[in-house]
Amino acid sequence: MTSKQVVDRARSSASVMATMEAHSPELVEQLAARLSPFLREREGMPDVALLVSLASRQLAQAAGQLDAADRTHEAELSDDAAPRAERDAAHGSLRVVVTDMKGAIQAVGGAAAQQALGIAGAVPADVRALERFAAGLHDALLDTSRVVTSTSRVGLVLDRRAMAAVLAPEIARLQRALEHVAKEAAELGLTQTAKDKAIEKNDATFSGVANAMQGLLILAGRADLADRVRPSKRRPGTVEAEEVADG
Repeated sequence: MTSKQVVDRARSSASVMATMEAHSPELVEQLAARLSPFLREREGMPDVALLVSLASRQLAQAAGQLDAADRTHEAELSDDAAPRAERDAAHGSLRVVVTDMKGAIQAVGGAAAQQALGIAGAVPADVRALERFAAGLHDALLDTSRVVTSTSRVGLVLDRRAMAAVLAPEIARLQRALEHVAKEAAELGLTQTAKDKAIEKNDATFSGVANAMQGLLILAGRADLADRVRPSKRRPGTVEAEEVADG
C-alpha cells in the first residue's frame, strides 16, 4: 500500500502539473503582453511554453521515481512477514523444548545437574539469549567432562545424546530464521534509504518548480492561479491548497 506521505506528494505534483498544462497558453500570452514592451532591439520573448513543459517533465520524473521507490519499499515490508513468523515459531518451539529438558534435568539430578550443564538460570525469553542458552546446553550435553549424577529415587537417568539430537535441529531452525530476518532487515534498510533519497529529490524538485510557476503566474497577473501552486511551508512536497483542504 502506498504510504500517505507519498500519496500527498503525488497529489500535489499532479495538481501543479495540471495547472501548468492547462494554463500554459494563457501564461505565454499574458507574459508576452506584459513584458514585450520592454524588449530591446534584436531581443525576443523567451520560450515560456518550453520552459513550463520542461519543468513539468522534471517534476513528473521526480514523482515517478518516488512512486517506484515507495512501491519497492512497501513490497520489501510485506516480504518481512513470513521470515518474522518463522522466527517466532522457531523461537516458541525451541523455548518449549529447552524448558522441558530443563525440567527433566532437574528431575534426574536436581539443581546440581542444572549447574553442571550451565542451565541454572531461568530459560531466557529473548530470542537471541535463548539461542545462546540452547546452544550452550547442547554442547554441555555432549561434553563428557560435565558429570551429572542422578539423585532420582526412581532411577531416572538422562540420555544426553538423545536430548542433544532433539535440541540440535531446533537450534538450527531458529538460527536459520534469525539469519533470514537479519537479511530482510538489511534489504529493508536499503529500500528505506532509497525511498528517503527519492523523497528528498522530489521535494527539492517540487519546491523549485512550484515556486517558479507561482512567480510566473504572479508576473502574468494571475495571482488566483498562483495560489493553487504555492508550496506548503509545513509539509514539504505539497501545495498549500492541499494542506487547507486536508484541514
